[in-house]
Amino acid sequence: MLPDPYLTETTVDGGVLFVNVAPGTYRLDGHKEGSTFRPAWVWCRAGVFVNASPPHGIQEE
Repeated sequence: MLPDPYLTETTVDGGVLFVNVAPGTYRLDGHKEGSTFRPAWVWCRAGVFVNASPPHGIQEE
């Protein structure tokens, strides 16, 4: 079961899912009042699952 496709922000735990993303390089940024986040870069290829969850993804500085 996939998460609600109509969400416009992350879930309470910060999770997000992108399905069927075109191959390429993507920069992920996070925004939260009072916090600063380091961007995360992900490289997407056909048939590959990319997990940008901590410690591999966006992290608060």
